[in-house]
Amino acid sequence: MKLALFDLDHTLIPFDSGMAWTRFLVRAGALTAHAEERYLQFCHQYVAGTLDIHAMHRASMAPLAAFGRDQLLDWQHAFGLEMAGQLPHAMRELVGAHQDSGDLCRRDGHVTLGGRALCAGLRRTASAGHRGGVRRWRAHGRDRRPAVLS
Repeated sequence: MKLALFDLDHTLIPFDSGMAWTRFLVRAGALTAHAEERYLQFCHQYVAGTLDIHAMHRASMAPLAAFGRDQLLDWQHAFGLEMAGQLPHAMRELVGAHQDSGDLCRRDGHVTLGGRALCAGLRRTASAGHRGGVRRWRAHGRDRRPAVLS
């Protein structure tokens, strides 16, 4: 079985999924408008190489602890529906081709409810029993070709 690894933000999708999820939660009333500015500060820290990922996750998750599981799942579902129209056709085709080949597809390390909702739109039933090497696909700029991991 081959493994296809995908980067999500600004690669498979032409936007930042974390910011989209934050804006969705602001519109839903779960987060204050300040949450967008705080998220952007974390993005700047990431680019500068100074991000404390644990602090980012605490800041992102703490406000959501006030809501029940059902409410969070409802928001996740609504976000997925809202974002479905923004998922590029070429991206769906690329991931689908890997899935149809029996490749095990995984995206980058984001584990937010919003990221999961986006990726739910990519799932297909994959055929079993495909053998082969491990592949990694990560597009930077215009290069969107698979490359074999060593």
